[in-house]
Amino acid sequence: MAIEKVSEANRIYIRKITEEDTNLIVDWRNREDVREHFFFREKFTRQMHEKWMADKVATGMVDQFIVCMKEDDRPVGSSYLRDIDRQQGTAEYGIFIGEADARGIGLGYEILCATMEYAYEVLGLKKVIARAISTNTASIRIFEKYGFTITQRIKNVTCTDGRIEEMVMMCHERE
Repeated sequence: MAIEKVSEANRIYIRKITEEDTNLIVDWRNREDVREHFFFREKFTRQMHEKWMADKVATGMVDQFIVCMKEDDRPVGSSYLRDIDRQQGTAEYGIFIGEADARGIGLGYEILCATMEYAYEVLGLKKVIARAISTNTASIRIFEKYGFTITQRIKNVTCTDGRIEEMVMMCHERE
């Protein structure tokens, strides 16, 4: 089966997630260095992912992608647009890079660009929001570089592991 690239940037492309990606997603989401950047920090199970795929992806509420390196088609992470509201033209962006050797080399911005191109050109969205833990300064910088603006800071958000974090809400509107 040929890989259908949905969007691409310099070194990466994104493709739609499939059921065959389940083990990869579960493995990545259970890595501590990935989980620490989420508000949901519980152990991620195959059943949770299968429910997400059935309830969210299959229903069109979420478009989730696997991020692959162009040079060798190696999957390195995932990006997604969730809570897609086609009437309002809005969604929320999310990302995680599961492979440690793919972090810190500028892929986050490329992944954001490829996913936003899909959001605006394919889905026809007008506005995309994103949220990040305030200590995740790399993500916040990437969002700002793309043109997202901080719309709100929410203090004292309780993560599922009981830790308290500050949430930064950001927004980008299509020009």
